[in-house]
Amino acid sequence: MEIQVLTETTAEVSDFFDRNFTAYSKKTIGKQSDYKQHIFTAHKDNKLVGALRCEIMWSVVHIDLMIVVPEHRKQGVGTLLFNKVVDLNASQITVETFDFQAPQYWINKGFQVDYIRDGYDGHKLYYLSKKTQPLLE
Repeated sequence: MEIQVLTETTAEVSDFFDRNFTAYSKKTIGKQSDYKQHIFTAHKDNKLVGALRCEIMWSVVHIDLMIVVPEHRKQGVGTLLFNKVVDLNASQITVETFDFQAPQYWINKGFQVDYIRDGYDGHKLYYLSKKTQPLLE
C-alpha cells in the first residue's frame, strides 16, 4: 500500500469522499448529508478585499476561513460575507478562531463560546456556535 500526501483536493479524491460518505450514511442512518462547500468573495474596484469559505453538512454551516484585508476592515465587508452564510438557512453556524484573530467579532455576531483549547504555541483556539433556527426533526 502506498500513502500519498496531497496539497490540493483532486476531482478523484472529492468524488471518493462524496460517494463513500453518501453510501455509508444511507446504509447506517437511511439518509445522506447535504454537504456543499461555499466560497464568498468581496471585491472593491475590481480588487479582492475579503473572502469567506464554509461548508454545510447536515444543515450546519462551519465557517472554515474568513479574511478581510486590513485596509478594508471595520467597513462592513466581514458582515456582508457573513450575511451570505446566514442566507444558507442552516440550523446552526460554527466557527473556530484563535485568540489573536477574531473571537470578539464572532461573539458580537451572537455566537457563544462552546470551548477554548490551549496548547497552540501559547495561543488559544476558540470554538463558537450560533443557533439560527430550530432543528426540524
